[in-house]
Amino acid sequence: MEQAHDFTSLLIITLLAFAVPLVAGRIRVVRVPAVVAEILAGIVIGRSGLQWVQPEPWLDFLSTLGFAYLMFLSGLEIDFSQLSGVRPVTGGRRGRGWRDGGVPGAVAPGAAGLGSGPVPRPSAAGEPAAGEGECDARKGGSAHGRAVGRAPLVLGLVTFALTVLLALGVSFVLFRLGFVRNPYLMALVLSTTSVGIVVPVLKEYGLTGTDYGQTILVSAVIADFATMLLITAMVVLMTGSAAADLLLLLVLFAAVFLFYRLGAAVIRWRLLEDLPQATAQMGVRGAFALILVFIALSEALGVEVILGAFLAGVIISLLTGSQGSALHAKLDAIGYGFLVPIFFINVGAQFDLRAVTGSDRALWLVPLLLAGAYLVKLVPALAFRWRYSWRQALAAGTLLSARLSLIIAAASIGVRLGVLEEAVSNAVVLVAIVTATFSPLLFERLTGRTEAPPPARLVVLVGGGERALVLADRLRSYGRRVHLVDTPGWRQRALDRGYGYTPVPGWDGEVIAGVERVVEELGPERIRTLAALSREPELNVALAARACQRGVGRAVAFIQGSPELARRARELGVEVVSPALAEVAMLEMLLEHPSTWRLLAGEDRDYALEELEVRNPRLHGRPLRRVRLPGDCLVLNVMRGEERLIPHGDTRLRLGDQLTVIGSHADVAEARLLLSGED
Repeated sequence: MEQAHDFTSLLIITLLAFAVPLVAGRIRVVRVPAVVAEILAGIVIGRSGLQWVQPEPWLDFLSTLGFAYLMFLSGLEIDFSQLSGVRPVTGGRRGRGWRDGGVPGAVAPGAAGLGSGPVPRPSAAGEPAAGEGECDARKGGSAHGRAVGRAPLVLGLVTFALTVLLALGVSFVLFRLGFVRNPYLMALVLSTTSVGIVVPVLKEYGLTGTDYGQTILVSAVIADFATMLLITAMVVLMTGSAAADLLLLLVLFAAVFLFYRLGAAVIRWRLLEDLPQATAQMGVRGAFALILVFIALSEALGVEVILGAFLAGVIISLLTGSQGSALHAKLDAIGYGFLVPIFFINVGAQFDLRAVTGSDRALWLVPLLLAGAYLVKLVPALAFRWRYSWRQALAAGTLLSARLSLIIAAASIGVRLGVLEEAVSNAVVLVAIVTATFSPLLFERLTGRTEAPPPARLVVLVGGGERALVLADRLRSYGRRVHLVDTPGWRQRALDRGYGYTPVPGWDGEVIAGVERVVEELGPERIRTLAALSREPELNVALAARACQRGVGRAVAFIQGSPELARRARELGVEVVSPALAEVAMLEMLLEHPSTWRLLAGEDRDYALEELEVRNPRLHGRPLRRVRLPGDCLVLNVMRGEERLIPHGDTRLRLGDQLTVIGSHADVAEARLLLSGED
């Protein structure tokens, strides 16, 4: 009779996976990331503690699958549009190919110099590309940094190169002291970074969709990806295997290209749209099939399976875009709801503290390795100062110092090859546990301190005459500051109403220079939106596109007729307002959703609907349930950069978040003061 499985260990781990976030979220002294809490909980119940969890083959399988799935999610989180300007297209449908039919990784063309006359078409590669519906200049970083479309990738490569050089230096010191036999393998061990730690931490703090978060993620991915390849190459060379084995890696990358093209064809031809999605869930099935295909292929080629899982995530990201899709939410739920917690808790449960404390050699080595582990990450991370503050650079260095499974795998490979002693391997495991535990805490402490609140965002209206003045009055009722740019005839009326005003001689080429001057004087980071409202559609697009180039986060152009002009404007990253379409949309809203229309039009006497920006530093990092919103105010939506969050009680606010709030007029006005810090 077949032996029954004992589910006790899985039951304990599952209960811990549910309880740990609840307990960690209520620790007031320091915010403990869920990943850290899960590892510590595993240590308590595992070999080094209560020994409630016993090794089980199927539990090890679930843990390994959880790690592979975590690497898959890591590949899924990469936003390739921030690395190279490439964005999924077209017509608002994600994943139907790439602009201009380009190959993934190619740079999409950006906007050339704009002057008066016809709207220019995108120029050759080399200037920043603008995504549909948003300006390309991203939040955060210097103007020079924003102008470099591949800055996250460049920073990641520079950081990794410096890390390897420093790791070689530390490894040769350990070699001279007699702790290691092969300094080159130890250098690769120290060069690793745990993407499995970085991704959940960035996701927990809502940074995955930001420029800063993507730069950290790319740096971590490069470190793990490159060290995996280098360790694989070193194993082949040290074991005397044929050099042709290295060429097998090309088979894996050829499979990436093949499956990407296959997936693009499936999406382009809409082969899955007629299936019953509620029961079939073809997106999830296809993702899991892809993961297992690449895991099996990696195993057959003698490559680490986590590399194959990561590449599977990269394919899904390339096909669908890395933010906001329903498929990503389902895949996240499966991973972070079940498989990933099993992996982290099991890592803690399998850690044997006695193996380290029982060796004097390991005890001496641990502080040296720990110092070297932080040194080789913190010093190279100073390169982040090119785009970010000193605090952000140090925070990135601390998070990139977290190691876990890859460093443990590399150490076990060293033991197998006879170039690392067992005591050294145990010390490496302890260093991985310590860095995985304390690095996220240090990151939280560094990023949790807030700078002065960001300045109030301005709305700049270019042209429009009487229409612009009426719009300015309505915007001011929402607490916006408005600056007008128009001919001298409108100056006195604008100043009488208390608006900022910049006169331009006329609607010719000089107006572009005038808008550039306004953007430079006001500061692009202070401008929430620039709207070009003149009666010249092509000039409006040129003005809005130039504002994008100068770093304004959002630009809108008023266009009458000409669908082709509207399409070209969207390609330049300019949002379009068309009177005909606006009228149809208004009538549709009025007929089908009259109560919502009254809210949006400000005609409801009882309730108001507004989008408010979090600028109060006291609210930074605070869960929404602990924010005392006045009266009956309710938060319907949270926009964080490009990422849309469905608000719930545990959603932690960050400076710059845009909250969609509904409530009575008085309560919404009070909420505006609270969120802005003016209460």
